[in-house]
Amino acid sequence: MDIMWAAIGGGVGALIGSLLGTVLGRFASEKWRRNIIIAASVALAIIGGRVAASLYEDQASAPAAIEAQLLADHEVGPLMQSWRAGDPASYQALLSRLSIGARAGQDEPSLLNAARAQMLEAAKLRFAHLDDAHTVELIHIVRSEFEQLATTHPQTCKPMFMGESYGDVTPYISADVRGRELAVLRAAFQANLSAPQNALSGKQLDDAISNLFASMRLVVGDDVSLLANGADITGHESSYCHVAATLFAQMEAMPSAQAASLMRGLRGAS
Repeated sequence: MDIMWAAIGGGVGALIGSLLGTVLGRFASEKWRRNIIIAASVALAIIGGRVAASLYEDQASAPAAIEAQLLADHEVGPLMQSWRAGDPASYQALLSRLSIGARAGQDEPSLLNAARAQMLEAAKLRFAHLDDAHTVELIHIVRSEFEQLATTHPQTCKPMFMGESYGDVTPYISADVRGRELAVLRAAFQANLSAPQNALSGKQLDDAISNLFASMRLVVGDDVSLLANGADITGHESSYCHVAATLFAQMEAMPSAQAASLMRGLRGAS
């Protein structure tokens, strides 16, 4: 199911960007607010091309047939199994959405974006319940995605970071990073939703955000303005990717428990 594969790739990067954008834009000073508006949404780009032409045939577009293809896929299958077990309602909604779209003749890019949106909606609330190791792994994955895209497909970074449609990035992200992304998404659907995890809030969250901005600017200087809403990055697409990667690299430099608490705080405040 290439639609699902393409829908997952890059999804973690987009999700984390949306959390940062929502909260950082609100908490930052006016000076920072003018310079940095990070408003990305989760984008899953691995579910994408595996809904091949056969999906558009009546039999192949039935929910049961789509499910069989997803579960049989050696890469996507384990994630789909965890999703089905962890949140059967949203899982069935995805199958129904793909089936309806295919029968209506919806093009693959539209199906990809729809699959992405539904999976991210189902997964994002679960990220707050991941343990420190998986939460820090999210940060590692995002930084790696933007670093790789800086050389392989830099024009993708801005739409991914800003929560816009960006298509299938799986050809431009290494198999290792894609596999790690699948693994952490699977862990999210397996997370114990009753297990409390530490999350920054109040002044602690404000101070951590302020320090994150400051450390980022020390590294990239005025290039931080590339992330501003409406900024013209023509000719600077690769630099944009590097600035985005730097943001997550600053989080990586924190002690693991601190970085994880900050990520959960951003999610809770978004």
